[in-house]
Amino acid sequence: MSIELKTVDAIQFRKKLDSGRTGPCIFDCEDIVTNQKEEYVVKLKLILGWGSGNKFAAHIPQLMRDFEENILYKYTPCLLKKDDIALALAEVHVELVLIHPFREGNGRLSRLLAILMALQAGLPILDFSDIQGKRREVYFKGVQQELARNYKPMEDVFKRIIAKSVSRVKK
Repeated sequence: MSIELKTVDAIQFRKKLDSGRTGPCIFDCEDIVTNQKEEYVVKLKLILGWGSGNKFAAHIPQLMRDFEENILYKYTPCLLKKDDIALALAEVHVELVLIHPFREGNGRLSRLLAILMALQAGLPILDFSDIQGKRREVYFKGVQQELARNYKPMEDVFKRIIAKSVSRVKK
């Protein structure tokens, strides 16, 4: 695929993201990611509004490469022991959220990735309703704690999410 086609794909991704149709966006993003890793982040950051005024944006391609090599390769496919899954989900989820490669949709993409990993591990589709309402602050504190590489608070969040998801399926 040419760079021009990649730009068109990224524009379509932005339009779908803006319309709230997140399912198709993920596949478009995956296509962009798997075909031209070095170009997709640069193209998306320009189209999604990172622009040249954001100094952090220049680091996103390297951060995404590091994320892939150090985090994704470590935990995907997610074929871990049941006791290790919550930590893996927590680490992958928050590291991607903290990189924040897109202007919008980072949380949705991170939750979708967590769902895919859970399915790989033999778990049901995750129910994230536990991070709404009063629990939302616990979730955000978990994200903040990971700045110091303290994954325990987010691991606890994912343990609750997993337990709720499993119990929902058993009913």
